[in-house]
Amino acid sequence: MYILKNVPDKLFSPEYYMETEGYDIRLAVLKMNDFLETLGDAYIGLTYANPEEHPNINELELAFIRRIHLRHAVIDLNNCFDLLLQISWFFYRIWNEFNPGGSLYQPNRLNNGKDWSGNPITIIRNNDGWVETAEESCSLKKVLNYFSAQNDPALLNLIQTFESFKNTNIFNSSKSFTVRTIANQIKHKHSLKVKEINKPFDFNVDTPQGKTNLRDNKMGLACTIPFFDEAAPNTVVGNLKMEFKDDLYIDIEYNSGEKFRAKDYIKNESLYSLDEIHKELINYANDIIDLFEDVSKLIDAHLEFNPLLESAKFKSTSLNLDKFFK
Repeated sequence: MYILKNVPDKLFSPEYYMETEGYDIRLAVLKMNDFLETLGDAYIGLTYANPEEHPNINELELAFIRRIHLRHAVIDLNNCFDLLLQISWFFYRIWNEFNPGGSLYQPNRLNNGKDWSGNPITIIRNNDGWVETAEESCSLKKVLNYFSAQNDPALLNLIQTFESFKNTNIFNSSKSFTVRTIANQIKHKHSLKVKEINKPFDFNVDTPQGKTNLRDNKMGLACTIPFFDEAAPNTVVGNLKMEFKDDLYIDIEYNSGEKFRAKDYIKNESLYSLDEIHKELINYANDIIDLFEDVSKLIDAHLEFNPLLESAKFKSTSLNLDKFFK
């Protein structure tokens, strides 16, 4: 359906690598592998969201299968970017520059946060919990600020690479949605809703010519109907205002003035097709692989095996997931 780049090979687990003073190599390796594992999880969703993987099933069944896999892929791909940022964040100890007294510390803007008492947080290596605190503090803005303050051309070049990815895939007003948009919808508003499943109300009315489908005939309808108190059937409590245009909207308004609008819960503008979502996710995945490879080049030159484990033998395993997902 669409072409996916291959997921880069994982590194060995962190214990196989030696540390160098001034860097945190094994934490960077951990984050690189976390990124690749999460990307691999997303690839499972992207692969099995392909209609060609599910021949001979009906349209609705296919829509449900694709929606489930795409939903997982959205969440994983959105997480990939945060993990990618943490590679440089830990490798170069960028977090240290945002401690009080650090070269990039700004009390009310760029820092590592504040504790429950409102005091600035100081992250100290090798204190229990320091890694988790540093993870929470990581952000694109801080990483790019650090790169900007360096003289290394490779780091300065990464600024444009990250900015390009951000402007294309994260904050892009020319797109109707991005991976981040849908991930936030899933997190804060609803599960993944798609056009193929969440179809607008199908409205039929009786006419002298028989039943007429308003949508098929591009017709609208509007009316206002009073509703009554069950305990006092002659007492009008308010009005039901019904309108059919792109969907059925029923506003409920009480005589007291309190109003309940249908458009507050009908959000057809945030419905996208499965193909639209699938294509956007694949473009995102391909672009973030390119970004990862640019970041990993800077780390690769520092990777050396731990002499205690450099003679270890490794086994590889392959799995066929078709029996689980097809």
